[in-house]
Amino acid sequence: MRRAFGLMCLAVLLTGCSGAADPLHSGPAGASESIPALVGQPRTAVVLYVQPRPGDTLEMLGAEPIGDLNGANMRFLLSRPVHHANGDVVIGDAVETLTGARVRSSAAPGASTGPDDQVGIVAEITATKAGRFQLTSVLLRYRVNGGDEQVREHIDTTFVVCAGDALPTTCTPDITE
Repeated sequence: MRRAFGLMCLAVLLTGCSGAADPLHSGPAGASESIPALVGQPRTAVVLYVQPRPGDTLEMLGAEPIGDLNGANMRFLLSRPVHHANGDVVIGDAVETLTGARVRSSAAPGASTGPDDQVGIVAEITATKAGRFQLTSVLLRYRVNGGDEQVREHIDTTFVVCAGDALPTTCTPDITE
């Protein structure tokens, strides 16, 4: 019994002294989005969802792309939930600068989180030459409650842009996992 308790305490210490739950979802990318584009035309997609634990504040420090992006420019934005008149709550309709953004859970500590507590990380790809560009992961840097910088690599939606001087007629993800 003591040994099990000791192992449990060690696990808590290894995951962080604050005991804060990871604000990024776990598991492999659950979706893919493929978009045809003209060269020079920016295209966007929500590629990562972040949900702070009730009572936590996340400070976004930046993000870096991982994937085959040679010949394309990439920037990351933050998207908070937007409430529509029909009752839908959508992430991705409105964006703001990611670096320096603060995200706080609206739920009290110990309560359940809701749709207002989730934000999206939006990738914007602008091809500078014709080609197929694929974002396969995001390296996100953030702080929880003013603590040390944390870095996590994850993606919820693999993002593919097929760009040409004339708009490509198709753009398939060609994901083999």
